[in-house]
Amino acid sequence: MPQFSWTEHLDWALHRDTNITPKELDPTLTWCLEHRHLFHPLTRFQDDVIAEIKDLVLDFEEHTMAWFHTLPPHVQRAYKHKDSVTQIPILIHLLRRLGYPQTEVLYRELSEGFPLMGKLTPGVNWHVRQDRKYLQPTPMDDFKQKNREYIRNKLEANRVDDHWKFMLDEIMAEVKLGRMNGPFKAPTWWPRPAVATTQPGTDVLLDLPHDDPFIAMAFSIEQTGSDGNTKIRRGEDWRRSGHNATCIMHDQPYHHTPDHFVSLGLAFLENNRSTPLRVWGHDHDGAYRQLPLHDPRQAYVLLLTPDGPTLWSHNVLLFGSAASVWSYNRFGDVLVACSRTLVLSPALHYVDDYGSMEDEVSAESSFRAFEDYNGCLQRSHIFRH
Repeated sequence: MPQFSWTEHLDWALHRDTNITPKELDPTLTWCLEHRHLFHPLTRFQDDVIAEIKDLVLDFEEHTMAWFHTLPPHVQRAYKHKDSVTQIPILIHLLRRLGYPQTEVLYRELSEGFPLMGKLTPGVNWHVRQDRKYLQPTPMDDFKQKNREYIRNKLEANRVDDHWKFMLDEIMAEVKLGRMNGPFKAPTWWPRPAVATTQPGTDVLLDLPHDDPFIAMAFSIEQTGSDGNTKIRRGEDWRRSGHNATCIMHDQPYHHTPDHFVSLGLAFLENNRSTPLRVWGHDHDGAYRQLPLHDPRQAYVLLLTPDGPTLWSHNVLLFGSAASVWSYNRFGDVLVACSRTLVLSPALHYVDDYGSMEDEVSAESSFRAFEDYNGCLQRSHIFRH
């Protein structure tokens, strides 16, 4: 099986016996394919739907701003853009019209923030786990003790990450965007004081808003990008900090794999095996960082620098939290469900990577429709393929 060339892999997959293709199409995906032929040209239909959503945004403006002003301050910061706010009421209105399961639960979490600890909301039609891996959470008192010990050990060891400057610059940029807060004064139980930065806007230590914050350690992750160059990411060690062990999850996020793309491509070939196919994709910019968390007290981060330790907090979901993976995947399911049913774009997703395989005639239109409908909600997508 070819693994290093998607074109060779696709050719190999298309010439396999379709009887052994393991992945069935999702119900909404099947519905999308069955109804696309009713609208000609498809591009005009998709443009008309996008125009109607834009009109809804204008009609809902007063309602949306009234909703926005009821939100907790940290949630407001997560949704505030330069000259607009994320259009959550529009999304919920559309989901209600579609009869999407758990819409009211999702509305509450989008308005109050997603939980990072404790019991998490199940996904729609996700596979129920057969093990007990996430059903034996650490008691909160035990977690608090372990978390303090973990942070004390990190402060005493004082190992500064080689990429501390990159991570500090990224954190300061996120403070400007409203996604993070700080730098804060150290809790009374720290063995050493915290420090501020030398940059305007983060050069003064702020009073700690929570007496007993839960803290994780920032660390760098080196990856190889699609261009072959080294890529640095900031992660937070929610496993060793103990955060993840407090979560209760009964299911497993559903991911679309290459097999799902192959099955979708085969569906387009049912009537004509010579139909040219095209793959398109979007990468959700920021992904987790566009959704608010519920309790900022649970999401502090320690970054060690040569000048001393710095302490910050999150307003949004973060990389390293198991709960962030569960919550964002539920949101991703919503985005693809709306794409399929509203603009008839047969989208799939693997966490924050969205895409499809469809006939060449409609691929460009579906690609743009997915992008435009997300743009109406003030959600950005980059790295188009």
